Amino acid sequence: MIIEEFKPYQPKPVTRYAYQITEHDAMAKMGKATYNIVLASSVVAFKAYEKPQVGDFIVYTADDIYHCSEATFRERNVVED
Repeated sequence: MIIEEFKPYQPKPVTRYAYQITEHDAMAKMGKATYNIVLASSVVAFKAYEKPQVGDFIVYTADDIYHCSEATFRERNVVED
């Protein structure tokens, strides 16, 4: 059976920097898959392939800034309320 050829690998621990969208945030769609949000008096552009909702997260990495639904983010990360 082919599955016997596969070995388990544990993912590396990673810290994600993210911002949770609130009802007070000003956002605007700026193209097919780009949104802007105002954070600390700065406009931040991020990728989103579905409409961001209150409670969703905007994730910042060294290479990208992108939208992640609240359900997916909570599934993959420890979130302390």
